[in-house]
Amino acid sequence: MQLYFFFFKFFYIIMRIKIYYILFFCLILKFNNFYGQELSNNEKKKVKNFKELIKGYKNDGDYNQAAHFSNQIAFIYWENNLDENAIYYFLNSINFNKETGNTNAIKSIYRNIGLIYSDKNQYSMALDYFQKSLKYAKDMRKKTSLMIAYIDVATMFQYLNKPEKSIKNMLLALEIARGLNDTKFLAICFRNLADDSKKIGNNENYEKYFDNYSNYSAIVQKEKLEKQKKKNKKEISRIKDLTKKAKEKNKELEEKSLKKEKELRKKNNELKKAKIYLYDIQRESEAKEEQIEDLNRKSNLQLELIKQKEKQLQTDRLVKTLLMLGISMVIIIVIILYRNYKQREKINSELNLKNREIQKRSREIKQQNEAIKISRNHLRAKTQEVEEALEKIKIQNKNTEDNLDYAKDIQKAIFPPQKKLNNFFTESFILLKPKDIVSGDFFYFKNLKNDIFLIAAIDCTGEGVSASLISVVGYNLLDKIVSKENFKNANEILEKLDKNFSETLKQEQNKNDDSMKISLCLVDKKNKKISFAGANQDLLLIQNNEINVLEGEKINIGGNKKFHKFVNKFADLNENITTCYLFSDGYSKQIGRTYKVFNKTNFHKLLRRIHDKKMIEQRELLDKNFDTWKGKNQKQLDDVLVIGFNI
Repeated sequence: MQLYFFFFKFFYIIMRIKIYYILFFCLILKFNNFYGQELSNNEKKKVKNFKELIKGYKNDGDYNQAAHFSNQIAFIYWENNLDENAIYYFLNSINFNKETGNTNAIKSIYRNIGLIYSDKNQYSMALDYFQKSLKYAKDMRKKTSLMIAYIDVATMFQYLNKPEKSIKNMLLALEIARGLNDTKFLAICFRNLADDSKKIGNNENYEKYFDNYSNYSAIVQKEKLEKQKKKNKKEISRIKDLTKKAKEKNKELEEKSLKKEKELRKKNNELKKAKIYLYDIQRESEAKEEQIEDLNRKSNLQLELIKQKEKQLQTDRLVKTLLMLGISMVIIIVIILYRNYKQREKINSELNLKNREIQKRSREIKQQNEAIKISRNHLRAKTQEVEEALEKIKIQNKNTEDNLDYAKDIQKAIFPPQKKLNNFFTESFILLKPKDIVSGDFFYFKNLKNDIFLIAAIDCTGEGVSASLISVVGYNLLDKIVSKENFKNANEILEKLDKNFSETLKQEQNKNDDSMKISLCLVDKKNKKISFAGANQDLLLIQNNEINVLEGEKINIGGNKKFHKFVNKFADLNENITTCYLFSDGYSKQIGRTYKVFNKTNFHKLLRRIHDKKMIEQRELLDKNFDTWKGKNQKQLDDVLVIGFNI
């Protein structure tokens, strides 16, 4: 039953995020609500421009635009944790909206201011602004807005420990939720009514509201699972479409490859034609050479005829004529030979160029063929990778999404928010570093009767989902034990937990050996004493710079064994500050970059060295030291849990 309580309290917060986008900024600021941060240069420019626009619109009497840009500035400051500046501009926007009568905007802005004070744990101030928002919601008569306004006011009364007023407002919200038949808000209303009824001791109403809450929460969970299934189907369909597109792309590339092959064949035919053309040129040049030789022969015959005729002429005229003819023939022959030489040189040059082009084309064709082969192989490999990725995604959707995410959501819903520890110890921190998505380590704290505060650190056996399930069982058993009885000694709680854990898991019948390590202490501030008992985990105290270690028994809770008696150990608190640490063994057994174990001795020295610093600074130093020791090459071996607080 307690499991459902915590799960749907977390679910209520998620629903509020989905309905109002403004709460999204508030939840982000939860992680940094102790730190204000400076605006970036871009944000500063925006704020400066918006201020000038506000001034101009105000002078022009355009209060709608002035209110709009005041809101924009407020959201910029809100996102950067500058809460006072954000509130100032939200109030400016309200004044402008009052001038225009925009009641819907005024209602929303009052709610924003209430959320800011709620995140700062100033619940009285938050209540004041939520009630102002409720007043405007009543005037508007919008059922959904009015229901959320009643829930906001009821929640603040709950935080202020005024359950009667919380019940009154939550019943009004419940009546509207019934009219709207909104299962999500019905579950939220019944959950809060059950909590408040329990606080005032009305067990009858508590059981009635809790039963209704369980029924509606089951419906909401079923709807959530259906949405997740639809989302998974949509993702698988998207992967199939990608595979189809990849196959179409492969087909397109193959068609391009065939087209390139056709082009290469065409180029080969062109090269063959070029070779035939070169062969024809060679034949023409040979024919011209034969013509030249014929001319030479004819010229020789003509010379012989001329010589015969010259014998008949006079000696002088013959000599002159022969000289003229000889000179003429020599010139003609030289010219012919020179022209033939130039023609041969030109033809040889053209042939060399053609041969180089042919060789270049041949190399390009070979390279293109190789590129086409590589592209084909690459496409086949990519197609196979896509098909394998589809199969892996199907397996991951079935295994991881159904197990890890669900287990993570359950743990978040069950375990109390870490910041609530500050309500009991102003100086405190919790460092939780899961090895995987879900953790087998968890923490527990509760304010018992007679001003006694219980705090514990627990380490469950196993890893992943199995360890997270054991953590849920251990948390609920411990909460049930301390809620029913009034304990004064820590060992009594461990003995009761040991027995109930074994009986719940039926370890004697099933031979189940699941177990838990635990360090648990009861802090009595009034009498200045600490009662401690541990199962394979210790409590480390530092007083006056001296370490005092209260060791736990060398035996686990559960684990298929006979029930064991635990020894109660006490420590007195002096007038000075006492720093206390509870922790699992995940930090000390981590292997570092040099393949050495950090070990318990070094861990104790580290705590002693940093114990006098602020708790928030201690947490950062422990986290940074762990990551530095582990390095990038080493994996985290186990879940890590360290709790520190000053008394």
